[in-house]
Amino acid sequence: MLSLVLVAWLAHSQPHDLEAQTPQAPLSFSQDIAPILVKKCLTCHGPEKSKGGYRLDSFDALMKGGDSKSPPVIPGQPGPSKLYQLITATDEDDRMPQKDDPLPNEQIAAIQRWIREGAPFDG
Repeated sequence: MLSLVLVAWLAHSQPHDLEAQTPQAPLSFSQDIAPILVKKCLTCHGPEKSKGGYRLDSFDALMKGGDSKSPPVIPGQPGPSKLYQLITATDEDDRMPQKDDPLPNEQIAAIQRWIREGAPFDG
């Protein structure tokens, strides 16, 4: 009887869905990250206006520091990446985008994951 209970418990504790067993595909910069940046950041950090000396209208510009000289993206390390720090700041004066709603949690999580995956460029 005990063995039946154990087998039933093990059967229910194992993932049955194939998606849960398959590792996630890496995020695409061009498909997953760039659209967020274009929609929410480019107005203030583009070729016509570059607040803080920071631009992200090209991947090379995105990866270069602005006036702060702090690296905006440190591949594999979201925590010390200035971009991640600014989109997660709790002070409205520091948080990006400024004068707008914060990025939704899903978009922040995508940027965090992309940086953690090494911030690859696929465009």
